Amino acid sequence: MPNCLICKSPTTNPTVLKNGKTYHHCPNCDFTYLDPQFHLSPEDEKLRYDQHQNTSDNSEYMEIFKRFIETAITPYTATKILDYGCGPNPVLTKLLKKQNLEAEIYDPYYFPTKLQSESYDLITSTEVFEHLRNPLETLSHINQLLKPNGYLAIMTKFLPPNDQFASWRYKDDTTHISFYSPKTFTQMSLGLELLYHNDLDIVVLRKIN
Repeated sequence: MPNCLICKSPTTNPTVLKNGKTYHHCPNCDFTYLDPQFHLSPEDEKLRYDQHQNTSDNSEYMEIFKRFIETAITPYTATKILDYGCGPNPVLTKLLKKQNLEAEIYDPYYFPTKLQSESYDLITSTEVFEHLRNPLETLSHINQLLKPNGYLAIMTKFLPPNDQFASWRYKDDTTHISFYSPKTFTQMSLGLELLYHNDLDIVVLRKIN
């Protein structure tokens, strides 16, 4: 069995679903990921993102982001914010501007330009971590961009109980390849401490060094 991508511990026997896809689970940090042989190519992955209807015209999507702001941004003091992995339509940034909060944007596919700053009070990453082939590499990059005592607010649906994973629709998106529980974020060992999670899809971390 391969070692976990997060904590390097041995994973359990792989789970092979009816569709033939194989998933690996780490009992130590609770991280689950799709075997790399089933990953889309970067080109096909971007084509899938291009089809997303995540715009400000989508009222359900807007409500999700309003809840995220109230839960994971408003409680924390931040003047310099980065929306990391904002996608082609940076809806969150537009909502923040309505609250007089300015945020820069970055996305490796859509806004890969050099960041104006190298130090942020708060970095958001919404609907990003489920897409990551190497979560620690991305988290390390984000950590470098955070000020000491800065905050990282992540939104990604947490894993269901093991016996519900096979029927969990969230994993069926072909670009969703990495899945976490709050426990996973305590095992990443990158100088980030877990401050808050809502048991559903939001976690807030603070940089401690």
